[in-house]
Amino acid sequence: MKVGILYNSVDVQDEGAETDLISDNEVLTTVGLVQEALGPEHESIPMRASRSLFSVLERGSLDIVFNLCEGFQGKALGEAYAAGFLEMLDIPYTGSDPSTLSLCLDKGRCKDVLCGHGIPTPAHVILHDADQALDRSITYPVIVKPLREDASVGIDQGSVVNDEEALRARAAHIIGRHRQPVIVEEYIDGRELNVALIGNLPRVEVLSISEIVFDLQEGRNRIVDYAAKWVPSSPEYQGTRGVCPAELDPDIKSRVQELALKAFQVMGCRDYARVDFRLGKDGPTVLEVNPNPGINSDSGFARSASAHGMTHREMYRMILDAAVQRCGLMPMAVREQHHHEMGGIIGRSVSLDDIPLLLRWFNDAEVSKYMQDPGSTQTQEHLIESFFIKVHDDLDLIIEDKCTNTPVGFFSIYGIDAVSESAELSFLIGDDRFRGRGIGKDMAKLAVHLCFHVLGLNRVSASVTVENKACIRALEVAGFKNVGRLRQFQVVDGKRLDELMMEMLRQDLDGGTREPSAAADDALGISSNADGAKSHVRSQ
Repeated sequence: MKVGILYNSVDVQDEGAETDLISDNEVLTTVGLVQEALGPEHESIPMRASRSLFSVLERGSLDIVFNLCEGFQGKALGEAYAAGFLEMLDIPYTGSDPSTLSLCLDKGRCKDVLCGHGIPTPAHVILHDADQALDRSITYPVIVKPLREDASVGIDQGSVVNDEEALRARAAHIIGRHRQPVIVEEYIDGRELNVALIGNLPRVEVLSISEIVFDLQEGRNRIVDYAAKWVPSSPEYQGTRGVCPAELDPDIKSRVQELALKAFQVMGCRDYARVDFRLGKDGPTVLEVNPNPGINSDSGFARSASAHGMTHREMYRMILDAAVQRCGLMPMAVREQHHHEMGGIIGRSVSLDDIPLLLRWFNDAEVSKYMQDPGSTQTQEHLIESFFIKVHDDLDLIIEDKCTNTPVGFFSIYGIDAVSESAELSFLIGDDRFRGRGIGKDMAKLAVHLCFHVLGLNRVSASVTVENKACIRALEVAGFKNVGRLRQFQVVDGKRLDELMMEMLRQDLDGGTREPSAAADDALGISSNADGAKSHVRSQ
């Protein structure tokens, strides 16, 4: 299957603390682990959530998305927005839907639903303003948190307060820094348990229960705050450790599992989730329900899966399989693989492993000199979107030297129009070690063969800057003709240069192709316009 791995990473933190970037970008490690787990059986494509991505993503781009997106542009609610976008495009994806993601992110609404279904959760109150009137029945100590954050963002040792003055000061701090209301809830000083679940009703598997064991200095609050999760040098991090399976009385264990499964159901979770508990004197109490929780190799979820007898690879695959079965998917054909030989070269389909090489070629000032947008900078995300996500009929090939299997260039036939039987041609040799060695001759022959004998086209066009005389010659000896000129089309080294329009028709095949010269071989070491990168790879 063709699986997109959707993730978010944050470059600039607009809200909250600068250290919040640690939790925001932790997902980058998970992307690599999921790719490795899916292995060669799936074509897995990493996709960073961005406006650019969402502009090219469409139904048919992918079989399914492994959704690791936990926000968008630094906003936690973006987790629900990303899932909503996939819903609109009718693209299947792993994990919970937008309503569940947004509901569970709002701690107050989540607790209201839990209470409505008889699931115990700490008493709480929502403050939209630090001076708002308080319910006098509130019992101290309480813990003060941002209403709509996850990953312990906004929680530290100062979050637990023992009187109204401290509560209001803490509320003012959070509202000012995180720009959102706060939830004030009863602080339960007990054992902390995490319950991971995989599957969908009626077959949801409750994994081994994990416990967070606290070994903190006297006077420190026994909470999993931000430092305990994300700052290894901190006393909070060093004083908390996960133990799995937790040692529990059989009746307590059964009750925790029952409540976790019920919370999973009433909140509408899908495929996988984690439910967090405090075990106090009155029994287990649900703190939070976490749809699409962190599943990095050192996460609590992975710890529970491991204790349950799963490898990390099996865990990731079980999550994907749960979504595939829920959606009733039949694997669609992955991208068609092309392999063509001509003389001393091999043309093969572009793979993910080629992206760093293409980045180097397309961003090389000398190679890109005659491209349509010289001096532009390509990014990894842009190339992945262009080659693996955007739905198109282009034929994109990496050209290899047949003797050494060394990638030497790039080739694209793009803008294919089935009605007019026409297309445009683009090619380059990016490795200067192979220029002047006959590669150009073979690329010219391959272009003609693919366009007219494989794709059945009637007309192929290419454009080339007038100063690129060697490339013009290469196109001419392959059978292309000069049919027009765009005046002062290109600016190269400060000079305004004309652009020649070259084309070849099927009727030109008969007697229209002459043997490429050595000059033409060298010419194809310089990009044509066609010029180097196909149109949808160029900066838009």
